[in-house]
Amino acid sequence: MAFQKILVPTDFSSHAQHAALVAADLAQRYDAELTLLHVQSAELFDIPEGYVLNLPAQLDQLMTVLGERLAGFQQAMRADGVRRVETRLLRGNIAGEIVAQAQEFDLIVMGTHGRTGLQHLLMGSVAERVVRLARCPVLVVRAPGAANDPASK
Repeated sequence: MAFQKILVPTDFSSHAQHAALVAADLAQRYDAELTLLHVQSAELFDIPEGYVLNLPAQLDQLMTVLGERLAGFQQAMRADGVRRVETRLLRGNIAGEIVAQAQEFDLIVMGTHGRTGLQHLLMGSVAERVVRLARCPVLVVRAPGAANDPASK
């Protein structure tokens, strides 16, 4: 199967960065276009102490910073030899927006945090929802040393 357009959702975590490396390899192998996507939840912002509401001015400022991070990620991918790299920055339901964007792509490559048990129950799994709902194939990549990775034990 030859992939022409690859979508790479990112939350800028080490898991997402590892998945992006896999996607970059595939993009080079198939001379595919790679699109880096970040979706920011419009209502809540996750911080270690819990959740706080985003005020409109805070969200606008956050979107500017996230756009800059995506641009830096794009430049790094190009420096690594990926010829065609685009970026998209959206607000909304994370899994829902990824699935909506998937209509334009041949493959989604995304990382997973590998949460299980109570963490999985409380946080849910964006990757799991995308796998269930996307119309294209989804390659879920677990970073080496991730939680529940048999190789890290």
